[in-house]
Amino acid sequence: MGNYSGTTRCGYCGESGHNKAGCPKLKARIERLREEEPNNYMVRREDEKAAKRTARATGKRVCAYCQCHRKTIDRWDWNNLSESERDDSGCMEATAKDRWGDMETMGIERDTIYGTDGERGVGHSIRACKYRKADIAERTSEIKCSRVNHMKRMIDNGIGPGATVVFADDTRVHSEHSTPGAFAITAIHWHHLGLEAAESALLNREVMTATHVTQLFNPRPEYGMVKNVTLPANTLNLTEDDLVTAYRSSYTDRVAALHTRATEAKIRASIPFGWADAADDKTQEQIMDTLMADVKSRSKKK
Repeated sequence: MGNYSGTTRCGYCGESGHNKAGCPKLKARIERLREEEPNNYMVRREDEKAAKRTARATGKRVCAYCQCHRKTIDRWDWNNLSESERDDSGCMEATAKDRWGDMETMGIERDTIYGTDGERGVGHSIRACKYRKADIAERTSEIKCSRVNHMKRMIDNGIGPGATVVFADDTRVHSEHSTPGAFAITAIHWHHLGLEAAESALLNREVMTATHVTQLFNPRPEYGMVKNVTLPANTLNLTEDDLVTAYRSSYTDRVAALHTRATEAKIRASIPFGWADAADDKTQEQIMDTLMADVKSRSKKK
């Protein structure tokens, strides 16, 4: 275990430069006990640890991504499912030798991609995991479809750099700047668009930057003259019921509508390369961070 100086100190002999697993004094003592007292508990414990290390080194590789994302059914539910329900679940019955070691789980997801029909995740690494690659492709496709809709909406409604906004009446910024068109959109945070789980989330999601028209050419705008704002509420694909039930924060600088529109040329010129296809680096990084959030692995970024 390391100390404040950053030097490893052994938990057995107390000397610096090595830990307990590599302690020469401990190894010498165990070898002496092996000759004098073969049944000593220290000898047995060391042999058990060595056997576990060998099993890990020679056993099948287990994918940490599959372990995290696989589908499972707990023991109680599995025992109460009929045979047809078990088949429809896409799971198979686990045993005491289940490589995941989860004794509370009885049904574990079958392997459908590798063609073995065995328990998912055995025999491949996280880098080569086809399930991980399939999930990345699926999420990329979902974001691509969402962004195509976003791009069409923004062009049709003139949402882009140069457009001026009208703030919602129930926001704090409206009481400070109630004049329509006082703020103009100067930037769009494109990488935030397309990742939302539901359209209603965009009511409070700040995806654009608006600057007061008097500060447009000021390299250091005055305090409170730059706002992070939402998409116009009247351009979102929400029903009247959605608008009534959706949560709306008064602390968010929500835009109710546009006062003036941006041209299609300005909007298209502001779209980053690869954004519409969800192939840009920032989007792919966000997809990876989401999928790997709960995966316990040293290769999250790979």
